[in-house]
Amino acid sequence: LLRKQWIENERLQFPLTQLPLEMVKGDPLTGDRPFLAQPSVWIGFAIPFIWHSLSALHRHNNLFPTLTLGWGIPLPRGAFTLSVNILFEVIGLSYLLSTDISFSLWFVALMGSLETWALPLLGVNAGKPEGGMDPGTPPVAYQGLGAMTVLVAMSVWRARSHLIQALRQAFGRVKGEEDSEEAIPCRVAVWGVLAGVAFLLGWLNWSGIPLFPAAVFLLVTFVIFTGLSRVVAQAGIAYGRPPVAPNIVTLYGLGYNALGAQGLCAMGLGAAWALDVRTLVMAAAANGFKLAGASGLALRRLVPVMMLAALTALVASSWSFITLAHKYGGVTLGGWHILGLTNFQMGWLVDKLNSKPGVEPIRFAYMGLGAAFFLILAFLRERFFGFPLHPVGLCLGLAGPFAWVWFSVFIAWLIKVVVMRYWGGRGYARTRPVFLGLILGSFSAAGFWWIVDAITGTQGNVFTLG
Repeated sequence: LLRKQWIENERLQFPLTQLPLEMVKGDPLTGDRPFLAQPSVWIGFAIPFIWHSLSALHRHNNLFPTLTLGWGIPLPRGAFTLSVNILFEVIGLSYLLSTDISFSLWFVALMGSLETWALPLLGVNAGKPEGGMDPGTPPVAYQGLGAMTVLVAMSVWRARSHLIQALRQAFGRVKGEEDSEEAIPCRVAVWGVLAGVAFLLGWLNWSGIPLFPAAVFLLVTFVIFTGLSRVVAQAGIAYGRPPVAPNIVTLYGLGYNALGAQGLCAMGLGAAWALDVRTLVMAAAANGFKLAGASGLALRRLVPVMMLAALTALVASSWSFITLAHKYGGVTLGGWHILGLTNFQMGWLVDKLNSKPGVEPIRFAYMGLGAAFFLILAFLRERFFGFPLHPVGLCLGLAGPFAWVWFSVFIAWLIKVVVMRYWGGRGYARTRPVFLGLILGSFSAAGFWWIVDAITGTQGNVFTLG
C-alpha cells in the first residue's frame, strides 16, 4: 500500500539496492562498462576482504595478529562509553547517501550519546536503558520514538490520495486504473491488512492480553515497523532496533493494572519478534519492489516468491533450531539471541511483575519533545534551502546498532564532503565504485569465512553487526 508513494512519488534513495543494481548493469552494446570489470571496485573490495581474512585467520592460527577496528571511549565523570567503530560496509553504504542525511545520522547519534552522558551529571533522573533501547536512556529513546511516529504519520498523510483510492477499490466503490501496476491488487492488500490485524488481535487476546492493550501493542508495533522500513529505504541503515520496544510503550502508557500478570507475561514474550528487530520483512519487501521496478521485473510475479521465501525461512529456521536445541541442549548454543536476550527479557518480566509500574507521563513528554524536534527540522528544511539537518536522523533514538555505527557514517560523510567540494560530481562518480566495493568485499568476506568455518568447525568469526 505504500510502495507507490515511496518508490514512484517520493523517489526515496533505497541505498541497499544500489549495489545489486550496479552489478547487473553494464552492456557492451551501449558502452557501459560492467561493474566487476572496473579496477576501482576491486580496490574497495580488497580492503575489507583482506582485513577480515586476517582477523579470521587468527581464529585458525594464533600466529596471525588480532585485528580490531572498534573502541570504547569512556566519557569523563560519567558511566557512559562512546562507541567508535569502523565498519567497512557502513562506510560504503553511507557514501551513497546525500550528505544532509548522512550528516544528520552521525550528528544526532553523537548528540544523543552526549545527552545520555550529560543528564545524570546535571542531576536529571534519566533512568536506565531498558528493553533494547541501550545504550540510550528513556529521554533519548522516547524522543526517537516521537520523531518516528511523526515520520510515519507524515508518510501516511502524503500517501492519503493513493490510500483513499485503495480503500474505495477494496469496498467496491470504484475500479482503479492504476491497480494493475501494484504488486498486490488494492482490494487484496486492504482486505489482507484487515484480516491480518483481526488474526493478530485474536492471537494476542487468546494468549492473555486484554483486547484494548493488545490493540495498542499492535498499533505501536505497526508504527515502529513502518518507521524502521522507511528509515531503511531513505537512509540505508541495514540493521537497527526500535528506539523503544512496543511492549515497554504499552506497559508505561496503560500501566500494569490494565494488563494484569498474564497480559504482561504474554506481551513480554512478544519481545521475541518486537524488541531486537535487526531486519524486517517489510523493509526487505520494499527493497525488493525497488529492485524489481528498476530492473523491469513483474511485481506480481515477485510477490509469491517473496511469500515462499518467508515461509521457507520460517519453517527451516524453526526446525533447525528445535533440532539443535533438542540434540545439544539450548543452553549450549550460546549467543545473545539465544541466551542473552531470553535471560534479559525474563529478568525484565520478573522486575515488572514485582514492581507493578503505573503510567509514566514523563516518558511521553519526551516523546512529544522528539515529535516537536522532527516538525521543527522539517519546517526549517522547507523554509531554508540547504539546511543541513534532515529530520530522519532523529528517528532511531540511540538504540544499538545505530549507536555503534555513527562513526563509520561520519567517515563516509567527511570523505564525500571533501570529494564534492574539491572534485565535484565527477569526483563522486569516480570514487563511488570504490565504496560499492567496500560493501561487496565486507559481505563476501563474511560469506567466504562462514563456509570455511563451517567446514573446519571454527567458531567466533563475526564481521558485521547483523
